[in-house]
Amino acid sequence: MEGVWSDRTAYGDTHRRGDRVSLEDLAECELVTSSTLPCWQEARRALADAYRELIGAFREAAELLKRGDPEPGFPPGSFPPGMPYVPHQAPG
Repeated sequence: MEGVWSDRTAYGDTHRRGDRVSLEDLAECELVTSSTLPCWQEARRALADAYRELIGAFREAAELLKRGDPEPGFPPGSFPPGMPYVPHQAPG
């Protein structure tokens, strides 16, 4: 990917000094290579796994609730149907 970068700090400095300069005078052509960072792939995978685990536990608890279990054990951080929010427990 190629783009033009203008040094706005230099532009501001010259403007404050009273020099007349345009952003084009301070522009530099720059080539940038971008790629997906491996750490993002790992974080995205971990988030997807955690979400899958939460959904699985929620569905299991919902099925128990349908069968009449009064304490089906919905996962922390969920909003069970017809029941109050299940808060996260503080570590320790």
